Amino acid sequence: MRFISNFSFFAFLVAGVAFSPCFSAFAGDASGGGEAVSADSLLQERVIEGQDSKKDSNKKADAGKERVADAPADKPDEATLARRVALAKEMHKIRPTREQVDGAIRQASLSVPENERAAFIAAMTSVLNYRAIERISVDAMAEVFTVKELESMVEYYSKPEAKSASKKIKDWAKIVQPEINRIIDKAMMRVRTGAVK
Repeated sequence: MRFISNFSFFAFLVAGVAFSPCFSAFAGDASGGGEAVSADSLLQERVIEGQDSKKDSNKKADAGKERVADAPADKPDEATLARRVALAKEMHKIRPTREQVDGAIRQASLSVPENERAAFIAAMTSVLNYRAIERISVDAMAEVFTVKELESMVEYYSKPEAKSASKKIKDWAKIVQPEINRIIDKAMMRVRTGAVK
């Protein structure tokens, strides 16, 4: 059964994640109601560490260097961090993590024989803690993106046209991906046969 070997491989990958800080994203009960990862304290520690290191780095920085306000490399203050988290949560209301993860699972199920897909999807969705995954995603967005970037994302993805365009990405990919694969296959064949000059 190919489903079993694919699922075993996936289980192996998930087991590997157990040694990472994100393990609890995959832990919890089948309903996804396990304890979500709380990165608030981690982000707060980074704010405090950032304030300390910023004092040191400012002393060492060249006077002529300019810094971009609210850049991801800067450690945000509490108000900025809170704004980032609020905007990241808003993005997840507009584009729910569950829908994105379910889409990825459906895409992965295409590698499984058709008669085993439903079982594969059910097994995958039963082991994932969606709330934890969303929390990790919100925290990562708040850490990576600036307030202005998040505001722009919320503004863009709130528009009906953006929602419509997002749904059409799969249709676009269905047209483009086979062509890209064909061109890459052709180029690889030329490289292998020495036809490249």
